[in-house]
Amino acid sequence: MSKIRYAILVGINDYKAPDELHYCDNDVLQLKKRLISNCNFLDDNIKVIISTENAPVNVLEKYKDELEKLKPSINDETDCVLFYFSGHGKYLDETYLEFHEIKVKMQDIFTDINSLGTFHKIFILDACHSGMDIEFKNRAELSGMNEYYSQRYIADSDGVFFLCSCKADERSAAIPKYKNGLFTKYLLDAIDNNKLYNSETNCLSLFNIHEYALIKILYNGDYKQTPFIQTQLSGYYPFAFFEKKPDIHQCNIKLKSESDEDVVAFFMNESLKLENNLRRDLIQFVTEIVLNLFHHNYANSVFLEMSDNQLIITDYSNSTFNTFEAASRDGGQGLKVYKLFIEKYDAVCQMEFVAGPPNKYIFSFDELESIFQAINPCNIKIREMSLVKAEHLKNYNFELECDEIVVDISMSNIALSISYRMLGYLIHATEAKKPLIILKMHDEDMLKKEVGLLIKRNERFQRIMLV
Repeated sequence: MSKIRYAILVGINDYKAPDELHYCDNDVLQLKKRLISNCNFLDDNIKVIISTENAPVNVLEKYKDELEKLKPSINDETDCVLFYFSGHGKYLDETYLEFHEIKVKMQDIFTDINSLGTFHKIFILDACHSGMDIEFKNRAELSGMNEYYSQRYIADSDGVFFLCSCKADERSAAIPKYKNGLFTKYLLDAIDNNKLYNSETNCLSLFNIHEYALIKILYNGDYKQTPFIQTQLSGYYPFAFFEKKPDIHQCNIKLKSESDEDVVAFFMNESLKLENNLRRDLIQFVTEIVLNLFHHNYANSVFLEMSDNQLIITDYSNSTFNTFEAASRDGGQGLKVYKLFIEKYDAVCQMEFVAGPPNKYIFSFDELESIFQAINPCNIKIREMSLVKAEHLKNYNFELECDEIVVDISMSNIALSISYRMLGYLIHATEAKKPLIILKMHDEDMLKKEVGLLIKRNERFQRIMLV
């Protein structure tokens, strides 16, 4: 395995009209994120070159400059360099990458990277006509093309990978929905999909990525594009790594009514070990989704399940209504909490709608360590028969080393006139550690709804969750 991994990532949007592109910058940024999180690349060793209409760059000049900066750092016996390109490509007598108006031969790019002397070289191209006119129709042709490819590119190299988005006579598509190139979208998905990793080594190879992208694109008849791979390698080269963790939680529930009580019960399940604020946010967000589906008669039953780092909401309806899209429309009411949730968790949560029937809303969380973790709850049972004065709470110690404090007042009689002061006292008394406060009231308590409205309407009480 390579000791240090370096990368040069190029994304060009601002070609002259009508050839401008829109998502190449996002391709680069999303790939960089995966290289750091899954592929053993350090942030400082990834050189990003992005040119957009708002921030134009002389790409060729920047590319040459980054090459020169890399040379002193390279160890030719152990290191790896990845070159990634998202932009326009062209095939004339051979493959060219378009650095704006300048067409650069792929042969020259290879020569540049090869001159660094690294042990492994990886070239990933998401560009039209990037497959270097290689089509393998039979074994004889395969053998001949391998020989051609080896002589032209990899004869003097220890390990070389070419992973291209399409063949030389094909164009590469982009997907506005995901703001990615089609090929890069499935490259990212493959890295994110733990099920693709080898069960023994917990590693993902470029061959696995190619196969995944190829199958996905071939089964999607909307695009005529054939991802292509060619390598020269002795041994096995893992590209991405997955640190397998035991299931942190696994439970499910079927909802059959418009009540949000089932949602609360689901997320309060003892087997769900959730980071303190995430529990509350998920209850609020999922409740909105479920009620939206029920209120519009899109579903008469909804199934919740949570396992490892994934939450899945399944609605059993014949409609393909996507509540995400309804919520994100400008001016649409939809889910009022939708934008707040994606703003808060966008960096660690990917949301996907899979049309059915049944329809599935899938939430995949990336950072298990910070999002899902074992919690340290504390329980405080209020024994005062009457909480007519908020000062009665001073008899209890709230300064505890807890991630959560369960305050059970279900056996107490709370006066509505002091409920606001009581909530304020709970916040003030726990200010030092700022734990999540789970306030338990009896379901038959006629003031429970009023207390819930106080919590919902006052930003100061956002650490309090009523159950």
